[in-house]
Parts: sequence; C-alpha cells; structure tokens
Amino acid sequence: MPPTEAELLSGRAEDATESDKVVLALLSRRHSKITSVQKIGLLLHAVFVGKVPKEFSPHFFGGFSDELDHSLEDLQECGYVFSDESGAYSLTPAGRKLLADYLTDPDSVRMKTIAEKIVSRFATLSDQEILQIMYEMFPELTGNSLIKGRVAKPQRIRNIQIATIPH
Repeated sequence: MPPTEAELLSGRAEDATESDKVVLALLSRRHSKITSVQKIGLLLHAVFVGKVPKEFSPHFFGGFSDELDHSLEDLQECGYVFSDESGAYSLTPAGRKLLADYLTDPDSVRMKTIAEKIVSRFATLSDQEILQIMYEMFPELTGNSLIKGRVAKPQRIRNIQIATIPH
C-alpha cells in the first residue's frame, strides 16, 4: 500500500534541511524569483545562525548557496514549490501544509518567525533593491560579482540592523 499524504509530509519534515526550512519559510511570506530567494535566504540564514553562513560563497551576483538552490529544486520536484511563467516561486498547497502542520520543531518555528519579520520588512522592495541591500550588508560575498560596480547603495532602506532571534 502506498504511503498516505500525512506519512509523506511527516517523512519530508523529518528529513528537512536548514536550507529547506529557509526556502519554505521565505516562500510562505513572499513570491520570489531566484535572486530574491538567494538574497533573502542569505539574510534568513545569517539571522538564524548569527553570522554569515558557511553555505554561502561569492558568486557572479553576490552571495550564493548551492544548498539553497538544491533545496529549491528538490522542493519543486516534490511538489511543494511551484514556479510560474515569470520564474517566480511560491508554495503549493502541499508546501503550505508541510510548513504549517509538520515543520513544528523549535528550529522550524524560529525560522518561520525570522522569515515573518524579515520578509515583511522587504515586502515592498524590488529584486534590485534587495540586491543593493545584500551587497551593502555582505560585502565579503561580492568578490566574484560581475555587477559589483553597477550596484548602487540602497536608497529606501538606509539603516539596516540584524539582530538574532533567541533560540
């Protein structure tokens, strides 16, 4: 007999990586293209661990995580994430159910709290503005950037402070 939906969701929740939780938490709050998933994901990871995460490295457009990219692809293949014709990602009903009903461990709850606070602050910003903020906050991840000289300082958000959210 094939596993039930509840068994599949429960098993996926048990196997969820930190990057899976970042993607799910982020997309529960914002439909995002890959650039925003990577950049806001970097910020979520940084607040979660209290420093620049080791998973992120300098890339052609700033900080990039292969693990986050893999999580996004894997969650899409499994039917938890959907990409529309514009390339924006969002959670499917199964992804929302996974996040709400099965990812209830303390780390997942903390990640959801971080995502809610950060994504709400970035809700009205364009991908370009998010990129500007990430270049300002994480200059150590811009060394390989092909666009570093063309990324202006952020204009709409000038004072950005990161505070970790207690465990």
